[in-house]
Amino acid sequence: MKNQAAAKQPAKEEIIKPPSTALATTAPDYLSDYATEKPEGFEEVGAGDVKVPRLAVAQKGNPQVEEGNKDYISGLRPGQFFNTTTGENYGKTVHIVPLLKFENRIRFGDMDKGGGILCRSDDMIHGVGDNPVNGDCQRCPYAKFGSARDGKGKGKACNEFKNFPALTVIDAKLKSDEPLVWSAKSSHIEAAQEVIGLASRRRLADGKTRAAMWMCVFSLTTELKNWSQTITSYIIKADNAGWVAGIDTPMAKSAFDFMHELREQHRLITDEVKAEEFPEPGSAG
Repeated sequence: MKNQAAAKQPAKEEIIKPPSTALATTAPDYLSDYATEKPEGFEEVGAGDVKVPRLAVAQKGNPQVEEGNKDYISGLRPGQFFNTTTGENYGKTVHIVPLLKFENRIRFGDMDKGGGILCRSDDMIHGVGDNPVNGDCQRCPYAKFGSARDGKGKGKACNEFKNFPALTVIDAKLKSDEPLVWSAKSSHIEAAQEVIGLASRRRLADGKTRAAMWMCVFSLTTELKNWSQTITSYIIKADNAGWVAGIDTPMAKSAFDFMHELREQHRLITDEVKAEEFPEPGSAG
């Protein structure tokens, strides 16, 4: 009797929970019947709605290393990499898988006058802010060399960034559920160029086909540089650190597809960037 009663009960529909690795999630087959050309619910999602944490280097004087500051991160020391959103401390060496590279511009306000972002361009062409030439970056005087520090500096008042959406590799494991962006400017530009150069020389097994950037693992290490007898700051050195593990390949490719789509749709921007995070050679840091 018990077996008959059990047989009459309708089977409960199993709820399929997505894995915690969000970027690698593939929906069950039955949801494909409801697919549309444009994913529903994202009709009004635009630039600025998707922000990704950044990989930053703590410098002397940064609020994250000053006890008592509201942004202080316990245990963080100058020269260590950290996640600007979670506060995770990666130490002086971090391994990353860069997914792609894009550039943007930001003009910061004078820190003595409150700082902030005066103008930014996420496509290197159109500036949004107090651009004096109707947003045209090519004609903007702040994008010309010699415009830094009210015309007293050798660089540009409008800072150019090389950005790499990336995944970290911690204890030989790819952390595909925590993407971040490494933004390089000023003294870190050389490290960004090193990564681009190293990646461009990577080849697949045939020795001819260039490897995708998301297939490569690189190490970023900080070292203290003396710009003068009184001025120092931490710079980054980059090097090859192997390949994405076979088991992690689908996750890395999925992460690339996700970030590439966001960038194509102009929906990918970095977490807030602050001027003091990037001390210029020739300024105290």
